[in-house]
Amino acid sequence: MKTKLFFLLFFLCYGVHIFAQKSAKIENVWHEENITRNGKKGILVHTRFIVDGMKNEPIRYIIFFYDSNKKGIRTPYTEYQTTEGTACIVATQKSDYDSCIFTDFELFMPYDVLSFSDFTNKCYYNINIRDTSDMTYATSDYYAFTAKVNSYIVTTNDGYIQYVDNENGSLKEITYKRCIHCGGQKLCRNCFGTGNIISNPMYGAKISCYYCGGLGHCTQCNNNGMISFERIITIPVYNVNNRNNNTHDEHSGYSQQNHINNSVPSNATHNNETNSSKICTHCDGNGEVIQNIRTSNGPDGPRKEFCSICNRNFYNTRHVHRKCVYCQGKGYR
Repeated sequence: MKTKLFFLLFFLCYGVHIFAQKSAKIENVWHEENITRNGKKGILVHTRFIVDGMKNEPIRYIIFFYDSNKKGIRTPYTEYQTTEGTACIVATQKSDYDSCIFTDFELFMPYDVLSFSDFTNKCYYNINIRDTSDMTYATSDYYAFTAKVNSYIVTTNDGYIQYVDNENGSLKEITYKRCIHCGGQKLCRNCFGTGNIISNPMYGAKISCYYCGGLGHCTQCNNNGMISFERIITIPVYNVNNRNNNTHDEHSGYSQQNHINNSVPSNATHNNETNSSKICTHCDGNGEVIQNIRTSNGPDGPRKEFCSICNRNFYNTRHVHRKCVYCQGKGYR
């Protein structure tokens, strides 16, 4: 009896000892932002971490993503969702040793998974090391990064609006609304998804639905539940030389351009070209133009953006310096 009790206490203490040895430590975190992998733009996160006491056990490596207020970013993609619907990415790895070091564990998160509200977005992420029972053994600090995208989505009451930044400087606005024909249900409103209608109620004869051609789904939205409308917004262009002469209502986000002087100085030369080259009148020989795009308020009020080139703040305005499309940035034509 004493022998059995001894072995029972021994294995109990040994098991508690082994359990207490489970640990993890995140030693270093770094990332590469705005890179492209497999045709998708995103952020690549690198981590060096150590795990102990987890030999041959699955280790869950999780990255959570947050907005500028450190609130979880929403995502419609279920494979990247937490139980609350916020964005994360998970990788599972086994440790081959009792004490194992992962020198450069990397994970890529595409930007199109995250729901942004502007073309340039300040975000945060942090990392958790967990086991399969969801017990957390290590948590990193918050790390900031700036996500630059060429499109973002604004939700509306009956759909959403997607804004796309075109290469020529214009802005494409695509409005998606719930289909008025099927109410977003994607089904044909005439046959209710069956593809057939009764031609003779007395005999129960059926024919193909003439409204959807027997397909059963709504042909107006092509079985998407949404219909879209597209328009191109032309952004006003401002001369670079007169950036300091602009009158700018900071809180409205609009700039008013004064008269542009396109006269050419007598001693002006560009890239050692001959005098036969003409100064580009679109950019006044600077090779770049300024564009201001009006944006909406952020969650905490007007969005503030500082331009180091113009040395000023812009509110609710996406302020961009672009290469002149007329002279291709040369300053002359």
